[in-house]
Amino acid sequence: MRFFTKKDKKDGEKKPRPGWQKALLAGAGALVVGSCDVPPAAPALPPAAPEQPGSSAEMPHNFQTQQIATNNCKPVSTLVNSRQIPSVSSVFTRMAEQPLSGAGVITLLGNSANRVEACTSPDLPDDDLIATYESTTRRLIVGTRNVRPVTVAHESFHAYQHLTGGFRGVSSNQLLSPGDRATGMLLIEATAAAYANVVLYEMKFTDPDYHRRHGRTYDYGMGPTFENTFNQSYAANEGLGEPERRRLALEAAGQAVVRALLNGQSSEWRTLYRPEAARYLTLPAQYAPRDSEGYLATRSAMYARIGQVAPGLQLIPAEFLGAGAEDAIRANHAAFRMTPPAPVATYSLRWRPPAA
Repeated sequence: MRFFTKKDKKDGEKKPRPGWQKALLAGAGALVVGSCDVPPAAPALPPAAPEQPGSSAEMPHNFQTQQIATNNCKPVSTLVNSRQIPSVSSVFTRMAEQPLSGAGVITLLGNSANRVEACTSPDLPDDDLIATYESTTRRLIVGTRNVRPVTVAHESFHAYQHLTGGFRGVSSNQLLSPGDRATGMLLIEATAAAYANVVLYEMKFTDPDYHRRHGRTYDYGMGPTFENTFNQSYAANEGLGEPERRRLALEAAGQAVVRALLNGQSSEWRTLYRPEAARYLTLPAQYAPRDSEGYLATRSAMYARIGQVAPGLQLIPAEFLGAGAEDAIRANHAAFRMTPPAPVATYSLRWRPPAA
């Protein structure tokens, strides 16, 4: 979910909209983990039963079990190259044309077996900055008028994360520690923000006019971080073929945004998402000790799923996935002033290490 007020003329960041945040978060409930017929490559995860609607209050905050009233719902597959729900269909059409970052996302969302729809809602204000993805109904919901392309792309990636199991480690209290779940929730939101920048920036090469009009809309003042990193990577890999050079630059720029947000570089983003992340520190949990066999590998696999756009395009910075992940997670907790509870000393009965 994205909650903003209008653009601040001084720094380009968007301010939180507390009233709408509280209203929509009031219905927060358990995440329904979706299935996926054509998943992207991702590390194997331990088996676990899907979460059921309304079974707990443990889930990323941008999903609600309290459904929003909707109308004019259309399957994603019918919105590509369509004039229905124009503010959404125009974005989907152009996302489908992006070979590195968009085509795979739209293909998965448009698979009829996944039942993802886009809808308008009279419950949302006519504001170009507000939209949501509702996991219990698999609906991307916008107001009745225009919504920004960067907002549609952001919520589309939440739908993609849902279908590919990217929320599993955060939604379940059986798999990760409270501190790791809190960081995971922040990674979910940061990667969606980064993804919107990535897919719109790829249009600079495939649809320059659309990029000129919409592709340089950055939330939370992340424009310089994204564009400077892209330009540095693109210049450094001059000897590579164009597709690979572009892929590496988009990946580096997206990861730079995630890193900056997790490090607290945007005070607005930190203010908006810290309360929900900190909530995971107070929830009951059963999980394997952090030094147990397989736990760290499982956490890395779950984090990797959050940011996996396609094979070869990963938005989670490497420091959150490798041997140094503990340092990156502790730095995130410090930046957000979160203090995780002491680790448990026993295994959860439901926890299993990943299959070999």
